[in-house]
Amino acid sequence: MTALHTPRQGEQASLRSRSKVCLRLSTLAFAALAAYANVTLTFHQKNQEEDGLPTTAEVIKKVATPYPYNFTGIPNILIAGTQKAGTTTLAYYLMKYARHLCYSDPRRAIMENGKESHFFDKADPGGVDDLLDLYKHCNASSDILIDATPNTMVVPQRVHDIYQRHGRGPPDKIIFTLREPVSREISWYNHRRRTLETTPHHPPAWARAIQLDGDASLLMSFRKVMISSVIRNFLQQKYSVMTSYYAHHLKTWFEL
Repeated sequence: MTALHTPRQGEQASLRSRSKVCLRLSTLAFAALAAYANVTLTFHQKNQEEDGLPTTAEVIKKVATPYPYNFTGIPNILIAGTQKAGTTTLAYYLMKYARHLCYSDPRRAIMENGKESHFFDKADPGGVDDLLDLYKHCNASSDILIDATPNTMVVPQRVHDIYQRHGRGPPDKIIFTLREPVSREISWYNHRRRTLETTPHHPPAWARAIQLDGDASLLMSFRKVMISSVIRNFLQQKYSVMTSYYAHHLKTWFEL
């Protein structure tokens, strides 16, 4: 995969070209395609364009319909990303309409409903027992154990390793909702700005990243944030830390 070489106009062009497989798919349309498969993704369903994309209701029904599941205490469905692309909305509809669904322990999750465990994207996520501990409040009547942490998309190897160690095999369904990458980056930047405004004294590290010299009153412009991110990733060859490099991340999911 090629890296982004130039900022500004070239930056947008490169982001779009790297994600050309996904750009024509809306958030829920892509979720629908992914939900139809019991493997990682479903780019290869040739009849989708001929038959038309399913409705939101059909997506929810397909994802949430109970199927034979040997309860193992580990999530069998992952909504793995991406940030600012509708994962919360999809999780909300599942929570509203699906029966026998269980999220991670709300007391230990980032969001109060337990949607995001943030197990896999931690600096030190721990082992299988730590993941099982997040779902120990679920029981055998739960047909669906689900984690909807949007940043899971950038850590496919960690997901693979944990499920291999557990021994149950990969999750039954891994769902990605994607968004046109430049729009996603703008939305993510605005989200960090709002977070700094609402939590000025103790903002999270991911929000502080757009501050200048740690000064809460001085923020980098969107243009400067993107230029510094692109150049830093190009020089360090750390494309995995840039969420909007969809092609890079999804290629790894396919290979595992």
